[in-house]
Amino acid sequence: MDFPGFRKVGEISICLKTMNGFAGATSFVLVVLWLIIHELLFGWKEPELIDALWWLVGIPVMFALHELLHGVGYVVFGGLAWSEVKFGVNRKAWVLYCNCLAPVRNAPFVASAMLPVSVLFPISVFLWMSVPNLLTVSLSAMTLASACGDLMMTHKMLSQPNSVYVVEHPSGIGGDLFVRDDAPMGKGSDPQ
Repeated sequence: MDFPGFRKVGEISICLKTMNGFAGATSFVLVVLWLIIHELLFGWKEPELIDALWWLVGIPVMFALHELLHGVGYVVFGGLAWSEVKFGVNRKAWVLYCNCLAPVRNAPFVASAMLPVSVLFPISVFLWMSVPNLLTVSLSAMTLASACGDLMMTHKMLSQPNSVYVVEHPSGIGGDLFVRDDAPMGKGSDPQ
């Protein structure tokens, strides 16, 4: 893709198998850890049918809110229009996604990537502590685990200068790196 006023200088990619493996392992560890903490704090109560029903509703709602918050970040921090934000489902990774389809500077991109976990995780912990049950403990763990891809992308972007802009791949994993056409061609202005 070409964007007037920008030149492509690189690409960030995340291996689907690596991301899924990291997310799966992290989810398992977090759920077990959260269940142990829950047991120590509140004891164990057999889940009821209503817990399972709420879980079936709560987890998809949390994932949808997570992606919506990425979109809010791209619009508020990145200055994009809603028409430059894409929501979808990556069928290979079995995940929802939200992508920026126009260049977003590195720092606002990282802020947008971390917005969902920054907002939803404290809320989920508050819900867990207020209403301790199977739904809220697993929701809290899954809220944190759902940020695995965001953490991987953020880790890659933190090594880039702030002069770099990102446009995510339409599939939802990785993105192209750009600088402004008028950016100097030297070390520190282009990706490393």
